[in-house]
Amino acid sequence: MRYVLLSAFAAVCFAGALRADGPAPSYSATDSSVSTMGDKVAGRIGACVVGQDDKPRICFGLTKEFDGDPQFTFLVLFRTGRKVCRPTGVSATVTSDGAVTHSNNTFSLGDFELPLTVETKHDPKTGKVTNSKVVVGDVEVSGKDSGVVVVDLTGDKPSYKLVKAALPACKVDVADKDHKTWTKAIDGAIAELKKNSKEVNALAD
Repeated sequence: MRYVLLSAFAAVCFAGALRADGPAPSYSATDSSVSTMGDKVAGRIGACVVGQDDKPRICFGLTKEFDGDPQFTFLVLFRTGRKVCRPTGVSATVTSDGAVTHSNNTFSLGDFELPLTVETKHDPKTGKVTNSKVVVGDVEVSGKDSGVVVVDLTGDKPSYKLVKAALPACKVDVADKDHKTWTKAIDGAIAELKKNSKEVNALAD
């Protein structure tokens, strides 16, 4: 049986300092949850766009099991040039039959939209994620060929490029509802990607 978990226009914005010399960032997230068991935490973020200075900085998804460290499920960086592409929210529809969850998202980025679909498969006994597929624009990110998607917003319409690169260690704390620790985690992930990939460094802001 299929059922709709969420179908609405959602804009989730929280204050915090992603960069000390800039205005407070915004976070537009969908299909997110956190569970606790004693002092252990599990959770997921289906997709989250982080914006600052009227531009998107990064889009990511993550998952964390009670007995494991958080892991990025995908990462998106942006090239905006001089354009104002302020993230203002996300329209999201999430459906699930218990074994597979589909999340169809459209993030608003000024004059542009970022379509992003996440398909997640779960172990029917444990509920743990066994496989995920992400489609950013017209680019699919999954399996051994996964990497970082760079979205170029400098033209008349967005273009998408998949750069093969290892995803950095995820240090985003899903239990930190105030996002006080997210600054270092997100900036660290972006810096590591650019350090380890000349192509990512050349293409992304």
